[in-house]
Amino acid sequence: DRDYSLPHQKIENHFGNLKATYFANSNNKMEFYVNHGFNNLAEYEEKIFTPGIDMYLNSSSVQARHHWKPNNRLQLLSGIQTILESNENGDTAEERLIEDSDQYDIGLYSSLSYDMKGVKLNAVVRFDHRTVRSTNFSGDYPNLNAAIGLRKQWKGNSIKDFSFHLSSGTRAPHLSELLSDGVHHGAVRYELGDRNLGSERFVQLDVNYEFSNEHFSLLFNPYTTVAKDYIQLTQLDSIINGMDVYVYAAKDRVLLYGLETSIHYHPHFAHRIHFETGYSNTYGRVLGLVQEGEDLYFMPQARLRSNVRVELSKKKAFGFASVIVQHNYFFGQDRVGPLETATDPYHLLQLGCQMKWDGNWPLQFSFGIRNVLNTSYVNHLSSIKSLGLTEPGRSFYFNLKWRIDGRKKSIK
Repeated sequence: DRDYSLPHQKIENHFGNLKATYFANSNNKMEFYVNHGFNNLAEYEEKIFTPGIDMYLNSSSVQARHHWKPNNRLQLLSGIQTILESNENGDTAEERLIEDSDQYDIGLYSSLSYDMKGVKLNAVVRFDHRTVRSTNFSGDYPNLNAAIGLRKQWKGNSIKDFSFHLSSGTRAPHLSELLSDGVHHGAVRYELGDRNLGSERFVQLDVNYEFSNEHFSLLFNPYTTVAKDYIQLTQLDSIINGMDVYVYAAKDRVLLYGLETSIHYHPHFAHRIHFETGYSNTYGRVLGLVQEGEDLYFMPQARLRSNVRVELSKKKAFGFASVIVQHNYFFGQDRVGPLETATDPYHLLQLGCQMKWDGNWPLQFSFGIRNVLNTSYVNHLSSIKSLGLTEPGRSFYFNLKWRIDGRKKSIK
């Protein structure tokens, strides 16, 4: 049961997006994306009609991509993307967690895929620039990244696919990491940003192996990443407004490594039945002379996911398309840092069903139940874990997708 009480939060979200594609010919096309999102977060502490925090976030993005395939061996993809975010505080709010500010992002990228007679070369280069502006702060964060990889595939009665990639990456600090200075009521702590933070920088090596045949497929993907100036929340030995103080701080160097693997099987006598299972886990270690070998905190729990999917009326224009039963097991997490407590393991069960209508404008309708067994659990990365509050219990969802296509013309 849910009752209106204090303190409480009110969250409002609106999203809209538009996509358009222009085909010059079958080997040359342009794609355009326009997106806008609006979010309002209001936290009421002791007064019903006066919010303690009232934050408005408007986010708009525009992207253009050009696909070009001059021949059967070469493919090029180039694009530009820009994002504008505006963060404002309501006039009646008693407190401010982040001051009014604007964030501008622009990115330019280009990728190449070239088939060298059986070995495929992939290369990417990208430039990003972030600008943050507020009344008392101005910051610019330019970043250049690149990636290169090779892929080899063997075909026969089964398909084997092996690839590896070496890439660099960066992440400019977020507004909250730079400008926070106030009480975070959702996490019950006082947060301070650091205006001197720079961009996080990463170098990653990942290896990917896939095996598949008519009834079975396997994916094995280990990876390792070295990060510099890795940003995390750090607790200070001080109290403000009766709450513990946390500050966003950068660790000099950290090592992240992990594994993702999955198996998919559908028996020969029942092609519509699919059994799928997958495992993922990430480890983190601090590198350095002082903290060598220390576990990196705020790391996700290892996860084992399994599902059974039954495909139904493939050939019917209207009817049930599929039914899925999914089980997720989250392992306990005892690799914790000074800010954390260990987390017990738990499992979640979900049921889902999808219906379809294959008309000129196809319609898809899906519905299901999350957390079917109403399991009481706390995710290790939950910001309200310290309060002893659990995650949502049993819930129901409905999703409607309506695809509207314009008049199709043949592409020569």
